[in-house]
Amino acid sequence: MGVAAAGLLLGIVWFFGAYRWLAPQAPIQAKFLVVEGWLPDYALEAAIREYRRGGYEQLFTTGGPLEQGSYLKEFQTYAELARNTLLRLGLSTNEVKAVPNNTWQRNRTFAAALALGDHCQRSGIALTAINLVSVGPHTRRSGLCFRRALGRNVEVGLIAIDTQDYDVDRWWKFSQGVKDVVGETFSVAYAWLSVDYGR
Repeated sequence: MGVAAAGLLLGIVWFFGAYRWLAPQAPIQAKFLVVEGWLPDYALEAAIREYRRGGYEQLFTTGGPLEQGSYLKEFQTYAELARNTLLRLGLSTNEVKAVPNNTWQRNRTFAAALALGDHCQRSGIALTAINLVSVGPHTRRSGLCFRRALGRNVEVGLIAIDTQDYDVDRWWKFSQGVKDVVGETFSVAYAWLSVDYGR
């Protein structure tokens, strides 16, 4: 009976705390801000506010090929699309750099993180700490992917922009909220256990 009660208590704690656990606010002191290129416009606007507030030296956008419409658009990757959106929103060309990965891989976030690490190594950029901007429940998994890809010598802070798709404090009342939170919970577990991570 005690085990069942403990299991029930853990389930309740997870239920009400799951969104915030998956979408942590854990920024660190860093010179570089990294923005996932697939983020919606409201999250890119928030990323600009963070960039200006935090006194960063550079903002990097990451991401691979667009999944749809790439043949009709000037920009072929999420990294390029996000960069040019940020330029339209007021950043200068010296402030924001697109770091695309041009190959399809099963784990797109991990591939984007590898591309960032490779770019910094080729460019002679001493990457010791970054703050990573993502949206909602995807943030914790993104942080895990970036930490695994960049290695132990790079600290990764996390900045989660709350999704505007549903009320995040009552996520369980929305189908998209259930899909996001439950799906990302399993995805984090899979990412943690996957033998495909690491260099």
